[in-house]
Amino acid sequence: MHRTDSDRPDVAPALEACPPDGTVLSYLGRSLSGEELRAFEDHLGRCRRCRDLVRLVASRGDSVPVASARGVVVPGVLGRFRIERPLGAGAFGSVWKAHDPRIDRDVALKVYDQQRVEATSTREAQALGRLTHPNVVTVYELGEDDGRAYLAMEWVDGEDLRSWPRADRTWRAVLEVLLQAGRGLQALHAAGVLHRDIKPANVIVARDGGARVVDLGLATIAPRWQQSSSDPSSTGATEVTRASTVAGSPAYMAPELWRGGTANVRSEVFSYATLLFECLYGVRPFVGDTAEALLAAMEDGRVVVRRGLRVVPGWLRTAILRGLNPAPLERWPSIAAMLRVLETGLARRRRWRSVAAGTAVTVTAFAAVVPPLLRARTRAECQAGAEEMSQYWDEERAAALTAILSEIHSPHAPQTAARVSQRLSEYAGDWRAARLQLCAGPSPDVATTDAPALACFGRRIAKFESVAAVLRH
Repeated sequence: MHRTDSDRPDVAPALEACPPDGTVLSYLGRSLSGEELRAFEDHLGRCRRCRDLVRLVASRGDSVPVASARGVVVPGVLGRFRIERPLGAGAFGSVWKAHDPRIDRDVALKVYDQQRVEATSTREAQALGRLTHPNVVTVYELGEDDGRAYLAMEWVDGEDLRSWPRADRTWRAVLEVLLQAGRGLQALHAAGVLHRDIKPANVIVARDGGARVVDLGLATIAPRWQQSSSDPSSTGATEVTRASTVAGSPAYMAPELWRGGTANVRSEVFSYATLLFECLYGVRPFVGDTAEALLAAMEDGRVVVRRGLRVVPGWLRTAILRGLNPAPLERWPSIAAMLRVLETGLARRRRWRSVAAGTAVTVTAFAAVVPPLLRARTRAECQAGAEEMSQYWDEERAAALTAILSEIHSPHAPQTAARVSQRLSEYAGDWRAARLQLCAGPSPDVATTDAPALACFGRRIAKFESVAAVLRH
């Protein structure tokens, strides 16, 4: 972290003369050589007069703005970063494109509102610093200069999903970008971080087509129970989480958060499903003229139906609608579970397109290839669906629950623990078998033709998860 002026001498040592004012112009114009640049920056660290001069000259230069569109004013230089132009502003600060002259690299510099410096800047830096992932913006440095906290992050040359031209792209192309954003969220969740403000403005698509999740100003480093809680309305969260749980963008917030519930992975699933719906269809799934009307639409599950919307496959719409379910326990249990279905569906469409292309070569080859391909696809997908239960029950979890229940002060505790664990294992086995039988039935496209049955399986596994969670605690 950069030192503040209270830690620095007011002037350079008496025997050290300040460089000519022209050096300041050369510094701002990026024309100092490497050795000259290092010497001048070392001098800036000791001389308040020269730092003030740099800020004054920078603030008057045509190429270095000092105010964003919202009127947020920042110096022309923060630490060693030279600010170039505003990129945006949010509830906790403003974001600027800046340049790091030390290593000649452009960065995105988030400058925090002074009254919210400590909690917000530290939380965001910690959240981003917990992982390195190609679909999450990289953090370089958390610093402070003259009482202004800033976060230097990877500069992504691109545009966010609000302005990214998705209308001209196929649903497949849009989905592939959104899957990247989903993988970024999955990585955050695996690191114990809840984003809590998933929306188009917080996903940037680079010129090369790569998507990155940005802006973790509302992020929470969640306790382990909260990352996979079967009861999103639980009130056991930390004080920090409770105090800020209603923060976020209302159109993308899960309805339980409006009522003061605690954010967890299932509320993140709702936000991600809202993002998917909006980017694929061009409209948000729920509308209302007032906040109360919007919340009512969410809680009633009244998804927008309108002529002229993009046509997407039934399996994709079904997956999104499950994520938008007003009942948290009937949504996908995690971003990872939702991504598996989306990725499998997209891969299936690619395979069918490849097979269809083969028909142009020979009908005989088509007849020979399709049956084994269909059988292989059905076996793999059915097995994957049946193994969803493994997220909640396997041999390791059964042994752990048996150990917990055996510690109850009762002479019958060990026998009771064994029976309970056995019954849960039997139920999990029956669930897997029934799920496999459904998938292996006469309809190969389970997600489209057996949606009610799949919803029933989702409810059953959610109730199973709730019972197991109660017994563990």
